[in-house]
Amino acid sequence: MNAAPPKKPTASSPVTGRPRIPKGYRPNNLGDPHVERVLSITMAVATEVAVLHDTIDTMARLSAAQGKFSMAEIEAYEPTPEVKAAREKWRKDYLKRLLRILWEDIPDAPGEGRGTSYGNIVREISE
Repeated sequence: MNAAPPKKPTASSPVTGRPRIPKGYRPNNLGDPHVERVLSITMAVATEVAVLHDTIDTMARLSAAQGKFSMAEIEAYEPTPEVKAAREKWRKDYLKRLLRILWEDIPDAPGEGRGTSYGNIVREISE
């Protein structure tokens, strides 16, 4: 298994001011480092979309409850257990749609039932 060397730092730690440097090498589980990079980019964008979804959901709920709201109210908003469950369901459904191609086109490791590794990926990303 080939692995790409760690990337050059792109940001500094707000605590130490030192550059953030990844430790070790990137995994190459899909057999092609370019495919791994595209998947990494896709998952980074997916994470940002999920955060935006939660922010928009918060804004919609505050708007429905009180009409107007401030940035401070958005930041301070604590979702109820029901809202958290709805958001978690949305994230799982979103990841299933996003990673569908992995589910359909890449066979699982020997000895695993179809879907086992996909389910583990969704759980790991959702946590």
